Formats: sequence, structure tokens, C-alpha cells
Amino acid sequence: MSETKRETPNLEQPPSAKRAKNDWNAASNVDNQADLVSNKIPLLPRDYKYLLLDIEGCTTAISFVKDVLFPYVVEHCEEYMAQNLSPEQKLEFSNNLLQELTPEHQSSFREQAQQEQGDDVSELVKYCVQNDLKLATLKSFQGNMWKDGYNNGTLKGHVYQDFVPTLNWMKEHSVHVYIYSSGSVQAQKLLFGNSIMGDLTSFFEGHFDITTSGNKKQSSSYGNIAKSLGIPANQIVFCSDAVAELEAATKAGIGKCVMTVRPGNAPLSPEDAAKYPQVFSLLQLCGSGE
Repeated sequence: MSETKRETPNLEQPPSAKRAKNDWNAASNVDNQADLVSNKIPLLPRDYKYLLLDIEGCTTAISFVKDVLFPYVVEHCEEYMAQNLSPEQKLEFSNNLLQELTPEHQSSFREQAQQEQGDDVSELVKYCVQNDLKLATLKSFQGNMWKDGYNNGTLKGHVYQDFVPTLNWMKEHSVHVYIYSSGSVQAQKLLFGNSIMGDLTSFFEGHFDITTSGNKKQSSSYGNIAKSLGIPANQIVFCSDAVAELEAATKAGIGKCVMTVRPGNAPLSPEDAAKYPQVFSLLQLCGSGE
């Protein structure tokens, strides 16, 4: 798959205690490490107790998903299916996957398979992964494959250095933290349960994905999440790197929508950058606790 490689950020260096000389949101300094330590005013309003977090470009580098998890599926799917699926199960899986494809993608896959002289189910998986298709059947399959990778130690979930301190602050201040990703709930738990900073699953009170709540670019999905939590949507703070997701959440009445800006995220246009408050670290959601 032809994905552009991105450098993984250095997670070993702690924030400097010296105050950076730049604006509050550090618009001129993406690293923004120094002025996080001096933050006395939380961006997360004190009366908000429900925090909904995206994964890619928010808690975890996009490069981990694009350059580690996706290639793992492409490289090992044929071997995995040979070891774990019967011919009948492979056929059922293939049919389910094809049914979820749009007519345009079905045609595109058939054309590609014809050119490559193959129509194997593993080629279908590779096509879906390489086109980053948000299909429930694919997400479930990927989750099963990643489980194997995490269990045998091949995979370790990436999280940013600021994530654990943020989670600790939220726990100390009785903020309920939830995860919402297009990746399956199983995949979410695997990533955070086998992260480079240990098992973080105890910090989360719930997980949502496209099968439980709907597409992240549809406003109804955020209404579904609020309903499942039993609270009004305006009590939720949602953080994401995707403008379309923040717009959908805003339309659904989510209380506060925050744009996360991380190394490797897609650049924002001036118009999009002006739509939502930006944070360069999740620690900007936290106060000092003093």
C-alpha cells in the first residue's frame, strides 16, 4: 500500500518546566510542551464531566494506524485466514464484505482483480484496507488479526506521552472518559490494553464504534452516544482531528467540540482552523489541580 511514511514523535522527552514564549494555544509552536506545565486554566470547562475521544490523530499517531496496523493486515491476512478460517467461513466472510461495498467499489475491485488475475478473498481484504474503507465486517476481521499480533508481541499500541497524565487528571477530577473510533471496540481495547505505556483500559468507562453508534461523520451517531449514556448531548466534550466529525457532533448538539492538532495530522485550512478551539496536547484540557 502506498502510504506516506511519517516519523513517530519522540515520546521519551518530558515537557520542559520553562514557560514557552508564545500564545496560549501555541499556534506558532506545534510541540507546545513547555507551556503545558504552567497551564492553570483548563480548556475543559469545570462543569463538564463527560469526555469523548477520537483515537487517530488524538490519542494515537495516525502513522501507527496507517504505517503499522494496516500494513500488518495486508501482509498477514492470507496466512491468518489459512490458519483460522474454514473454506465455508472464508466464503461467508467474502460475501459479507462484498455486500457492504458500494457499487462503485465493487466495480473497482473487480477491475483490479481482473488485471491482477485474482479474485481471492485476501485480495478483497487488501483492497478494502488500502482504500481505508469503513466497513463493519472488515473492522471486525482486522480486530481479530490485531488481537493475534498483540498477543504474540508483534504489535504495541502507540499513545502520545501526554495521554496517561491526562487520563490520571480526568480520573482525579471525576471526568468520565469514553472512546469513539471507526475501528471496532475490540480493536480499541486491544490498542489501549497493549499500549507502549501499559494497560490503560481501566481508565475508560465505555467504547463506541460504527456498529454501536454509527458513522462518525453523521450527526445521529453522536445522538446515539448521548442516549446510550443517558445524558443530554450538550454535556459532552468531543475531541477529534477531523473537521467533518466535529461538524457532525456540533449539529447533534454536543456541548464542546475541540480540534486536536498532532504531528502527522492533515494540515488545516485557515477556514477550518478557525471553526474550533485547537489543542496541541490533551493536557490543555486539564487544569493544574491547584
